[in-house]
Amino acid sequence: MPRPNCLTDCKGKCTQCRTVLLGLKELGYVMYKSERHFSHALVNILRANKFVVQRIESPETGTGIPDMWLSSIRCKDKWVELKNMPMVSVYDNYWTIPWRKGQQAWAYQYRKVMNRHTYTVCALKDGFIVIPMVKTYPKNVVRQSECIRMTSITDIIGVLSE
Repeated sequence: MPRPNCLTDCKGKCTQCRTVLLGLKELGYVMYKSERHFSHALVNILRANKFVVQRIESPETGTGIPDMWLSSIRCKDKWVELKNMPMVSVYDNYWTIPWRKGQQAWAYQYRKVMNRHTYTVCALKDGFIVIPMVKTYPKNVVRQSECIRMTSITDIIGVLSE
């Protein structure tokens, strides 16, 4: 049985995250304190579901390289960029994603040339959005119809398994 994701699955009841959650609620956060916390939770859940996951965090990597590479028996390899946006809601009509220079272009080009899926996964204050990088988004704006919205981190596995 995989260990629950402390900031979502245990609902704040475990001693490991109780203090963190109290501090986040005071600041208006519901989900993750940082992208690092989100990444750690997502990697643990992916690995528990038999994904091979490699985090890519290095100053030597090129501009725009996503945060992680993953693969499993069920799906081809793919690249995933992570974003933590705890002050916006999954129910908003659109989101301005804080992509850095080159991130959209790299993901779209890789998808086009290699015929592999690339995604941006965003943790919001009350859920998650998964953005397929099938195009570049002008002014970094993504509308509801251009992404997949969900409220549980475990739902991300279904999208990334395709």
